[in-house]
Amino acid sequence: MTESGNDSVKTPGAGGRVSTAAPGDMPAGEPAGSETREKRPPGGRRKELIIALSAIVGAAIAALVIFIFTGTVTLRAEKLTRALIDGDGEAAVSLLPDKVLAQAALEAGTGEDEAKKAIARRLGAAVSDYGPVGKPKAKAGDARELAGRELEAILDLYAQIGLEPSGAVTVDVAVTNGDTTADVPVTMVKLGILWYADYTSLDDIACRIAGVGK
Repeated sequence: MTESGNDSVKTPGAGGRVSTAAPGDMPAGEPAGSETREKRPPGGRRKELIIALSAIVGAAIAALVIFIFTGTVTLRAEKLTRALIDGDGEAAVSLLPDKVLAQAALEAGTGEDEAKKAIARRLGAAVSDYGPVGKPKAKAGDARELAGRELEAILDLYAQIGLEPSGAVTVDVAVTNGDTTADVPVTMVKLGILWYADYTSLDDIACRIAGVGK
């Protein structure tokens, strides 16, 4: 409400009181000559936080992928080595691709079950065939990705039975027999999302295991 001879405008002030400040006057409590502070654009800090969190999450995911990659393949390589040492042919066979077993059955002219049992018997005696070796211990170490001619040679062999591995690695499995420890290279191939024992190198692995400590 405007009164005659008074140009001030009454507006609600702090605490519900009526302010009679004239237009252009500074708000109560602020020194004359002060300027309105520039406010940071809303969401600016939020955007920076999101970028920082994204970087952290990305690094964590990369570390997890590496852990899963190396952990899975090394554990399966160690399992294969232990199976050969223990003469557990069934455990060794469980690490072979089904396609390999089917191909073995086809070549032998038998059913897959018969072929699987025959391969299990063969792998169960693979190490002992080279003579008594006691009870060596096995511990998987580093995994090395194969590339170049090494990888091409494996891919060619698997292509002959209709398989296309997406990768191959060699895991150094430390085999200890008595006072002697030696690294036994165990080759694994990746089919789909799983790692399998390379069937072409099983005899070589058994021979190397048997040779530790001799």
